[in-house]
Amino acid sequence: MCEWRAAADQGHLHAQCFLGKTYDQGCGVAQSDAEAVRWFRKAADQGDASAQNSLGQILVIGRGLAQSSVEAAR
Repeated sequence: MCEWRAAADQGHLHAQCFLGKTYDQGCGVAQSDAEAVRWFRKAADQGDASAQNSLGQILVIGRGLAQSSVEAAR
């Protein structure tokens, strides 16, 4: 996991998306909506479609942060 975090911290979008999924599902780490959103947002801001979709789903539901259909559509 340390290698993924190091890559994500350096801006590697696939590592950021992977960490988002890992925290979203609680796979190998404690499940954390806040951490999932953090990493999905970093990857989404770089144009990763999977991260954008995952972040949008979280925003529509409002899991881990305020629900926002407008922000989800963005």
